[in-house]
Amino acid sequence: MCVGVAVSGLTISSELARSCEVLLLESGSEILGATYADGVQGAWRKRAPNVALALSQTSDATLPAGTASLQISGDPSGLSIQEVSCFDAQGVRIDGVTASFE
Repeated sequence: MCVGVAVSGLTISSELARSCEVLLLESGSEILGATYADGVQGAWRKRAPNVALALSQTSDATLPAGTASLQISGDPSGLSIQEVSCFDAQGVRIDGVTASFE
């Protein structure tokens, strides 16, 4: 059986962020995989219904828009961002950073 897959890009709000940890909640959708923008390393782990996503820039540059592309089965609106923690080039936590889906 074929399953339709949607792709949603994840963007980080801070130009100072060089690495981020994002906690997502699956509700009526499921993350099947993730790819990362050029210059970004990432990993994701699932403990349903939670999905943790870790991102880091490989150089001292802003994380680009669409820094991660998530492959989603089911209704993409069933995926929500629960928590975002980002850090600058010195590893200092940046307050007030948000993430959004494109």
